[in-house]
Amino acid sequence: ENFNKAIAIAPVVADAYVNRGGLFARRKDYDGALADFNKAIELDPGLAGGYRMRGRIYDALRRYDLAMADYNRAIAVDPGDAQAAAWRGYLYALTGNHEAALRDFKEALRLDPRFSDAYVYRGMYYKERGRHDLALADFNKALALKPASAIAYYQRANLWAQSGNAGEAMRDVHQSIALDPGYDLPYALRAFFYAQNKNYDLALKDLNKSLEINPGFLDAYLNRGLLY
Repeated sequence: ENFNKAIAIAPVVADAYVNRGGLFARRKDYDGALADFNKAIELDPGLAGGYRMRGRIYDALRRYDLAMADYNRAIAVDPGDAQAAAWRGYLYALTGNHEAALRDFKEALRLDPRFSDAYVYRGMYYKERGRHDLALADFNKALALKPASAIAYYQRANLWAQSGNAGEAMRDVHQSIALDPGYDLPYALRAFFYAQNKNYDLALKDLNKSLEINPGFLDAYLNRGLLY
């Protein structure tokens, strides 16, 4: 409501659209977010945040070519944009360009050594590459910098799960859910552990919750099908 009022008062202020678009993005209203980021860029083509945030939406929609173009534009406009560097690094990792991914993570942390999410993304990269020692160090660092990071707890829980440490994994996944009850992935991971322990009712409850949050969560549908 406040963002709507700000835009009504000053409809030519690009930052107001970026702020409201960010709110739409957190609510997974990607159409609303894209409309606002497009408007922000129209009003101020030199606003790095508009490109960065629009890239994030394209990333979520798996339109990776458009996401990469926007991250590149954000960095070209503002070479000091640590968020854009970290997000581009994660996209590079996702698309198999590992050398470029590490280069971007390094640059993001040079620009902002206290950027917790950059450690999370690099930790995810290391985890997928089987470098569990480096991944754990990065997740721990992320949580030292930002103790309320639900994504860092979830990713560390995933790492514990891969390492066979169910107790630590459950502790971390409980904490992730407590910090962000609207985050779908931790429920699915916790459901896995509940199912392993034959707590099928709890597993089903968590899978239902993950699908309530994210109706497009394919793995949750598949795993729920196995419980019936």
